[in-house]
Amino acid sequence: MEHKLNILTVDDDAGLTSNLQDIFEAEGYDNTIAPDGQTALTLCLGKDFDLSLIDFKLPDMTGVELIKKLTKLFPEMVYVIVTGYASLESAIEAVGKENIVSYETKPLNMGRLLALVKEVETRKRAEEALRESEARYRTIFETTGTAMLISEEDTTISIINTEFKKLCGYSKEEVEGKKSWIEFIVKADVERLKESHHLRIIDPNAAPPYYEFQFIDKHGNVKDIFITLALIPGTKKLWDRFWISPSASGQRRHCGRARGGSGNSLRTHQNTATWFRRRA
Repeated sequence: MEHKLNILTVDDDAGLTSNLQDIFEAEGYDNTIAPDGQTALTLCLGKDFDLSLIDFKLPDMTGVELIKKLTKLFPEMVYVIVTGYASLESAIEAVGKENIVSYETKPLNMGRLLALVKEVETRKRAEEALRESEARYRTIFETTGTAMLISEEDTTISIINTEFKKLCGYSKEEVEGKKSWIEFIVKADVERLKESHHLRIIDPNAAPPYYEFQFIDKHGNVKDIFITLALIPGTKKLWDRFWISPSASGQRRHCGRARGGSGNSLRTHQNTATWFRRRA
């Protein structure tokens, strides 16, 4: 069942609020009325609202003052300023504030107002769907048993999971937003992977779908790594997926040692690590 907006109308004009109540209820929205700012604050403590229509001049405070107080308590709520005292100065002050989506003058254009409400509803649904999607991916990200990271286009690592923390030897605080995935690659492999990275930014199909390279952890341990790339299904964004496996020959100490020859075979291992690179 689709979530309909919960609307809070704050205005001391009983005729207007009664009219809005009938219109919103006919559209399937839940609308609650408050005649002043303090009543609105009290109502918000007991119920979650998505959108609030607020008169610019209330009996006990201005609409902008009320919005400042509500925003501190409920940062995701959005607002429409409604007033019969239209002026350029008040309009500029209102629409310049965060989360105020419109400034409407009385008498209200109900068609325009309903279109605005539906636009807010569409945005709220999209945000809710995105949060649910992110929550699902984060659960997989943390519980998969595989080392993973998400990095930005400039190669900065934005998020790592617990398994990758174990793999690299650094804490999340030491890595997230501070390190590049290039720092975990031995010098001999850096240019090759950087070149492939730049090719992939230009054309996702231009870079090879898999690589072998050597991974360096915090303590200088070097591991032979094999990576493959894929897209996360059901998304329009491009993600590069790297499957990283220790080679059959195991770890090497210190990145200054020479690489093994072509006889180094690679096989799937229970400690496989996955890297994601996301492009907006």
